[in-house]
Amino acid sequence: MYPEFRPPEIVEHEPTVTDLPNAHRSVLGDKEAAMTTGRLIERLVEVRLASGLSQTALAEKMDSSQSKVSQTERGVHVPLLDTFVAHVAALGGRVVLEFPEANDPTTD
Repeated sequence: MYPEFRPPEIVEHEPTVTDLPNAHRSVLGDKEAAMTTGRLIERLVEVRLASGLSQTALAEKMDSSQSKVSQTERGVHVPLLDTFVAHVAALGGRVVLEFPEANDPTTD
């Protein structure tokens, strides 16, 4: 006879330090980088749900796949900046990066 079938456990995955590119860790520190990435991903999901878009519809707008959107939303895949910008743009938003002036004394 066959062994009894047991469905796999569903384990919620939160972004971890190993999910993040090294650049994020060196600038923010391990814990802060994971928390920042988690908050960004949560916001992407909130906006997508509020807009009424399915993962499939969002993926089409991004020229991506539903699977990749799902992986990002679950924190399994941390997107590169260009993919993140495309994700935000497909949701009707924009990404703004601000850098201090080179001679700003508060940046030391």
